[in-house]
Amino acid sequence: MNPDVYAKAIFELEVSGSDAGKIVSGTVGALKRRGAISLLPKILKAYKRLIERARSTGSVLTIATASDKAGALMESRASEGTAIKVDSDIIGGYRLESGSSLVDNSFKRHLLQIYRNVTSA
Repeated sequence: MNPDVYAKAIFELEVSGSDAGKIVSGTVGALKRRGAISLLPKILKAYKRLIERARSTGSVLTIATASDKAGALMESRASEGTAIKVDSDIIGGYRLESGSSLVDNSFKRHLLQIYRNVTSA
């Protein structure tokens, strides 16, 4: 059960004009039936990201440290008006968000992928 899938479904229902109360009660009910109510905070976080992307008009380049700026700008080919955000949680590399697209070339993503591959074997 992927929180991003739930968040995207909620977002699409909300954009289509569905009643917010019905969306929330339906989601909570489905999570309870599946025994996955603990996913609710992660779904909310993913939903907030979708809202931020929808409202965003510019690009945001997230880097781990300020010293990574030049290399990340060159490697990502980010446009001149791109906002720079420093977030040490990504460990290294960069994340470029532009509207509804995301290029995640962060060390965190790569490390998580390695972890998933090793633990699923």
